Amino acid sequence: MESEGRVIVDAMNAMEYDAMTVGSMDLLKGKASTYCYSVPRKRAMQFSRAIL
Repeated sequence: MESEGRVIVDAMNAMEYDAMTVGSMDLLKGKASTYCYSVPRKRAMQFSRAIL
């Protein structure tokens, strides 16, 4: 099962990253209407630091 980025964001939070950026590849997976907006938004809400 895909984690939709949950595992990576959990790891970044655990390592106390200062910030992250969203790149074009983060928006290319799956159907545009489903993935491009809902999943990155969920991960952004999960991330406890700044998003550039």
